[in-house]
Amino acid sequence: MKRAQLLKPWGTATRSLTTKLVLAFLLTSVAGVVLAAIFIRQFVTRQFDDYVLEQQRASFVDEVKTYYETHGLLTHIESAMPRRMFRVIGSRDLNAVHAMTITTPSAWR
Repeated sequence: MKRAQLLKPWGTATRSLTTKLVLAFLLTSVAGVVLAAIFIRQFVTRQFDDYVLEQQRASFVDEVKTYYETHGLLTHIESAMPRRMFRVIGSRDLNAVHAMTITTPSAWR
């Protein structure tokens, strides 16, 4: 037998194993990148939603503060403020607005 014929089966097995290993590493890498992208997207989305909600709540607090400075109390605040404000904070927070103790404007300075 020729030397090339003796090495051929071993060479084919090596190429097959190399191909399988490359494909396995490639698949593992792609799966890792996909999982990382999913987790990062969820984290960024949650952080952005928290940021927007905090901005809306800060705006609401400013509106309530201005209303209180103008009227001296919080009765009928629902009619003076846009409905979107109350949708943002929710009904439990609206009840808290009515029940909260607000410091006098002189204490805000």
